[in-house]
Amino acid sequence: MVWALAVDGEVRRRYWRYGEPEWQGEPLDWEEPLGADSDFDPDDDHEPNATQASTVDSAALWLSLNPTGVGEHTPKRGHGWLAVTEEGVGHGPFTGALRI
Repeated sequence: MVWALAVDGEVRRRYWRYGEPEWQGEPLDWEEPLGADSDFDPDDDHEPNATQASTVDSAALWLSLNPTGVGEHTPKRGHGWLAVTEEGVGHGPFTGALRI
């Protein structure tokens, strides 16, 4: 229902199903316009920069990894988070929460 991509702390692109507008920022290179979908209805009211990347799984697949494919078989190294919520939070809140 929600995903975002930030570069240097600035949100470059985001989708939030209940946002107004739902889409912010210009589509990324890997995003396909809604019109590419065979079920696309041009009479529906869509935002001009809406794409098919409206799920967290689809965005995560392109931005890092497919979370549905992660399991016991997945090699693990480093840390297990992609972002923290505030600048300067550090690793403290996650200490002990992950098995590396």
